[in-house]
Amino acid sequence: MLADAAEIDRRAFSSPWANDTTALADIMSATPFHRSRSVYVDGRMVAFSISGRAGRSGYVQRLAVDPSARRQGFAQLLLDDAVRWMQRRGVDEAMVNTAATNRPALSLYESSGFEQQTGPLLILERSVR
Repeated sequence: MLADAAEIDRRAFSSPWANDTTALADIMSATPFHRSRSVYVDGRMVAFSISGRAGRSGYVQRLAVDPSARRQGFAQLLLDDAVRWMQRRGVDEAMVNTAATNRPALSLYESSGFEQQTGPLLILERSVR
């Protein structure tokens, strides 16, 4: 799974933002609990997400869709799944960060109830309760 996810990550994000298998494994171990999900089309992974939880805080740690599979609802499907997972585990707030110039990601997160927080790093947060 990690090799396929790393390949999608490489195609979805330009350097230096793309993650290899080691970086994705690090992302998965960054929180005490994590959930990874994948979307397959015709037996090929086209999207994945990694979400984490630490106490009552949740994190969308990585979400990537292969450029060939964009605009088909896979990112929304994975984001909704992550938020439902967090809700079932008593998370109060979910956070995600993205580049301020990543308009498609910002649109996705904001349409799902995330709100931009102030500061030098663009962080979006939403209530899960």
